[in-house]
This record gives sequence, C-alpha cells and structure tokens, in this order.
Amino acid sequence: MAKSKKKIHPGVLIFLILFTAFPFIVGGALIIYNQVYMSKAESTEAVVTFVQERRDVMRLFTTRKIPHIKISIKYTVDGVDYHDVWSDKIRNAATMKIGDTFPVYYQPGKPEKAATGHDLMGAGIAFIVWGFVQPVVILVVGLLGVKKKKKKK
Repeated sequence: MAKSKKKIHPGVLIFLILFTAFPFIVGGALIIYNQVYMSKAESTEAVVTFVQERRDVMRLFTTRKIPHIKISIKYTVDGVDYHDVWSDKIRNAATMKIGDTFPVYYQPGKPEKAATGHDLMGAGIAFIVWGFVQPVVILVVGLLGVKKKKKKK
C-alpha cells in the first residue's frame, strides 16, 4: 500500500501566505508613506536645546544598559518658534550636544509636527528584511518538525 501525503489545509495555507506577505506590505507602505511625506515636506534647521542621557533604562531583548537619549529641540517656521522633545528619534542622538543643528522636515500648514526625514524609512526596511527572513525561519522550523516526526516512527 502506498503512503499518502498529507495535504495542507487551505486555511493554513492562506494564513501562511498572508503571514509571510504581511511584512512586505507593511514595509512597502511605510517606505511609500515616507516618500510621499518627504515629497511635500519643507525643511528648516533645528537647534538642540537640551540633552538628557539615562543609562538606567533597560532595552527589550538585551541585558546591557544602552543609554536612552532625550533631546529637546527648537526650530523656527515663518518667525514662530516651535519646541519638541524627541526620544531616540535621531540616528546619532548619543553624540548630540546643546547647540548642535540638524535639518527637520514638516508639512506645510503643520509646522508643529517635525520629523527627521527618515523616521519611517528604517522601519519599512526592517519589515522588508524580516519578510525575507521569516519564510526561512518558518521553513526550517517546519522541516525540523517533520524530521522529529519521522524519527518517532
């Protein structure tokens, strides 16, 4: 008698496809949103007015105490000063000092909400990278499970 292969339930297959496609969809949406935001954005220079570094903050997935940086900034749009506090939003935040300047971007008509210009780009790229890694992880875990079942028989 020939062994019959088990077929994957259609619901499981649909779930796996959507689960695998999810990071690509989210990553692509974040990158596109960032590009659209930047295409309409205007820029100005922000000045660092306060830097606070805390080493007592624990980060997820690590036991090392990585500094948590909080930066206060001031920027001017059409003669009006705006102040904001950013927490780890700037790539080189650990090297920032009071008086340092860097460009910030804002939408016309909404200067109170400034961004660094790459806020969502990094997250989008991370999602896409995870989209490539995730199926490999699922495949390896699945193959290991199949090998364990064969050894038990």
